[in-house]
Amino acid sequence: MTDTAADILVAGADASIAGGYFQVAPTTATGPVDASTALGTGWTNAGLITEDGVTVSESKSTEEIKDASGAVVRVVTTEYGVTVNLSLLAPTLKSFKLMRGDSNVTQDASGNIVTKFAKTDLPTQSWTIHFSDNGRRVRLYLPAGQITETSDIAYNVTSATTYEVTITCKPDANGVYAYEYRAGATSPETYSPDED
Repeated sequence: MTDTAADILVAGADASIAGGYFQVAPTTATGPVDASTALGTGWTNAGLITEDGVTVSESKSTEEIKDASGAVVRVVTTEYGVTVNLSLLAPTLKSFKLMRGDSNVTQDASGNIVTKFAKTDLPTQSWTIHFSDNGRRVRLYLPAGQITETSDIAYNVTSATTYEVTITCKPDANGVYAYEYRAGATSPETYSPDED
């Protein structure tokens, strides 16, 4: 296999996705199985993401098992986790409810919104984020993710107000925390360990 510049991904948000490039649904909604098939019912727009994009982080703890000589004979994974960090720009009513909880956000008939900052356990939901680059598509799917952190909010005249959140992923029935689907590669690839 020959690597080319066409294989480099510059992942911008895919604005062509119906319903928005960042969507949320109950965990009972049917999740995607590829990068391009339209999402089914239950998925709704979760808002715009800032130009800083999305950061996916893996955490892993391991334990070394040694024999009587002190040599490491096996390494086992004792803890594993995935988090997704992003910042919302110009959030919608839906976005505020996602960050603060349904009961803490209200809107009146005139469109005025009241948000209460209160201790709340947010629900676990499914999430999708869509990216594209020169005809290629990438879909990040979190089958069970919960917003567990929100960062400081800055109100000033020099920059847009953004809302940073961290989504902690939980494993699905197959033990998978997140899926990344890609479509539109230049050509099918094969791999052999001999290439390393």
